[in-house]
Amino acid sequence: MTHHLETWLPPPPADSRLTGARRPRLHPTRNTMSVRFDAGASAGAAAVQAAIRQMDPNTLVMARLAQSWIDQITEELWNVVTLILILGWVATLLATTGIYGAVSFAVNQRTKELGIRVAPGARKLDIIRGRGGDP
Repeated sequence: MTHHLETWLPPPPADSRLTGARRPRLHPTRNTMSVRFDAGASAGAAAVQAAIRQMDPNTLVMARLAQSWIDQITEELWNVVTLILILGWVATLLATTGIYGAVSFAVNQRTKELGIRVAPGARKLDIIRGRGGDP
């Protein structure tokens, strides 16, 4: 690796009044550096970690392959998708039960009326239309 990590960091402010300030402090969770290797990514990752720790020993350095990061994000997304599917299934089940209950209640309320229409000879089609036995 021929590039120096010092060149990738922004220069210190020109009017810096702090004594010995070389580089601005890095935020512990908001900084990401991607390094592409043609071969030997595990050895290169160790070299990058060592170079960063040499510049700032208090910086947390975590090296991982891009594919492992993609796999982790994909797994988290599938967990969300699964949750949404389960909630959708429960909502559909509740809606179906509610509609069934409403129709059952309406039919139950009209059972006596339907019996009265059937007694004089109303046909099924007339009952469904709500006309009773009237021509």
